[in-house]
Amino acid sequence: MPVKVVDEQVFLTKPDGKLIPNIQGQRKCDFLIYCQSKSQSCFIELKGENISIKEGYNPYNQISDTVDYLKKEEQLKGLVDHRVEKHAFIVSPGRQKLPKGIESKERFLWQKLIQKGENKKKIEDLIHYVKVTKSDRYSNNGQIICSTRSPIEIPFGNRE
Repeated sequence: MPVKVVDEQVFLTKPDGKLIPNIQGQRKCDFLIYCQSKSQSCFIELKGENISIKEGYNPYNQISDTVDYLKKEEQLKGLVDHRVEKHAFIVSPGRQKLPKGIESKERFLWQKLIQKGENKKKIEDLIHYVKVTKSDRYSNNGQIICSTRSPIEIPFGNRE
């Protein structure tokens, strides 16, 4: 996923085996970006053409389990507490084919991402489907379309 960092306090890690140890049954996303000055965490899961609903391989469970793990760890729970704005990015190189029955998994993940209090956002404000292309354009109309020339800006803000 092409990214342009527009803040000085942005940190990137790979939860998969780096931040989160390889424990039997522990699912995790591919990347985590934390923006300290905005108090924002971005969970990135890279997928192929299809988004699977298989229990061990779907992006919703991978991101959700990453959030759950971080909440349990004393040194890491600040990355996902109720004050942190959390976004999930499900990335593919092509037109994503969403399987039937995905709504319940998407809703379950959204409930883990929403902030408490007045800042509640809709599913489409927190779960983003990203198509990476070679074209020189950016759009955020239901699905984010970006390229190396038109990357997603971090910290993330919904732009058209």
